[in-house]
Amino acid sequence: MIFVIATPTAALSESAGTLLPHRKLSQRLISRHKPTARPFYQKGLASWYSGKNSRKGLTAQGKAFDSTALTAAHPFLPFGTKLLVRSQKTGKSVIVKVNDRGPFINSRVIDLSRAAAAKLGIIKSGVTPVVITKYVKKSEDYKDRKTDL
Repeated sequence: MIFVIATPTAALSESAGTLLPHRKLSQRLISRHKPTARPFYQKGLASWYSGKNSRKGLTAQGKAFDSTALTAAHPFLPFGTKLLVRSQKTGKSVIVKVNDRGPFINSRVIDLSRAAAAKLGIIKSGVTPVVITKYVKKSEDYKDRKTDL
């Protein structure tokens, strides 16, 4: 998606000798989204949740919470963002999709579904230190780099 941002150019007023905004606008094209432009990296504590206590089992998107799906709740990343979550304790990793908001405990950075927590091996402990990065397929990464040239 491409947005057009209009920026006024300045013109010298002959009578006052000062800079005034010009009536014509110069336009600049800016790409809204470049997946490889901003790598995402976060460290902190992850927990898992069942979704039973949240608004009748609904996610922040308004969809039914599915504890068997590999999903996560993150405070600010856009819905649909795929993340690679790696447990620093077990060394296991899982790819999850952000579909909810949370966690609502300050010391935690992400809430995982039960299925994602099981893949990481943290069901019994409940909380584990993790490293979170944005997941990008290698083919998508190559495609984006090729168009940036």
